[in-house]
Amino acid sequence: MLQKIGNQVYEWVVNQNPWTNVYGLARSLIAFSTALTLLVNDVTTFFRPVAGVDTYPNCTNNHLSIFCLVPADYFYLNVAKWIAIIILLITASGWRPRITGILHWWIAFSLQTSAVTLDGGEQVAQVLTFLMIPITLTDPRKWHWESIKKYDHSIKALHASY
Repeated sequence: MLQKIGNQVYEWVVNQNPWTNVYGLARSLIAFSTALTLLVNDVTTFFRPVAGVDTYPNCTNNHLSIFCLVPADYFYLNVAKWIAIIILLITASGWRPRITGILHWWIAFSLQTSAVTLDGGEQVAQVLTFLMIPITLTDPRKWHWESIKKYDHSIKALHASY
């Protein structure tokens, strides 16, 4: 009986397709929202001293942030902000999910951990983009708007090897 249940679960998992336009739309909305947040706000809004933290950006135990890779000067923080916006707009376009999935998480992580944020949307974006990394890394498409039917043969071959 357990073998039968295991086979049914395996068949269900193999026949599910996580690479849909719904997943692409979700990635695009999250990336565009973060890009819009960065676009309409000045860096002095995100990077400033606050109660208990005198330095900005907040790089305590966080050297992976894009905002911690540059000097703590508003000119360089603006440069990092515009690089992040460009990466996010490329992500929102759907280009190369395998590459932009990790970059998208990195930008969301950087904003949430280094900047002064108020609403919690950055935390949600960071968690969602982190959870999407396995899906983006295994997405065989060049654009997340493409139909997966082009790639059915490679996916079936991948599952046949198990």
